[in-house]
Amino acid sequence: MVAGVDEYIVRLVPAHERDYRTVDAAIQRAQSQWAAFLTEAQAELEAAITRSHFRLVTGGERDEVLRGKRGLLRAEAVVAARLKTAEAIVGKMRRFGEPLFNMLDIWGYRVIVSDVESLDKVLPVVAGMWSAPAPAELALRGGTLQFDWLRDYRAKSHTGMSDATSPRYDEAVHVNRRASFGVVEVQVVTVDLYRRAYVGTGEEAHANFVTRRRALEEARQEKLRRGGR
Repeated sequence: MVAGVDEYIVRLVPAHERDYRTVDAAIQRAQSQWAAFLTEAQAELEAAITRSHFRLVTGGERDEVLRGKRGLLRAEAVVAARLKTAEAIVGKMRRFGEPLFNMLDIWGYRVIVSDVESLDKVLPVVAGMWSAPAPAELALRGGTLQFDWLRDYRAKSHTGMSDATSPRYDEAVHVNRRASFGVVEVQVVTVDLYRRAYVGTGEEAHANFVTRRRALEEARQEKLRRGGR
């Protein structure tokens, strides 16, 4: 279930350009409703984190953390949220040939904490939000990859680890939960990793991850064009 979208479109495995247009149109119609869900769920997440004795950093202080200008104390956390755009969703569907039913990050949240100790403290709070996605929702790549709802990047061994991911993308745990409106992804990361991945320009920078992922996809497509040789 993805709120605001007919079930047949949610489960539509795109095979033709008209399928992508159908999905794109449905997403455009649902976007304002999805944005409201994003805000509501963020408030629920922030309330749960506050109850676990973290102080939420907000306003100008929050902006300074996101720009890499301010650190975090052990009892502090920042929560950021984003709604995946129709263009990004359809682009991901094109890469993997998967329906909205298996799109695990339409609603995305990031919880930034000071260090690994704080990550381990807030992780049970995040993991306890809402409910676990159904196994079918986590069966990706046409059912050939059974994803886990919790993926600890410190372990370097979780199912579906991308070849494009830098080994230095480490102090993070990605969690999928099912809210009333659809599956959400919550990334719990330390402020150090956040700076390296989203502020810095090193190997683990997100922009470099995207470049590596694009290169791998182009190589895969070229192999297909050559008949898999």
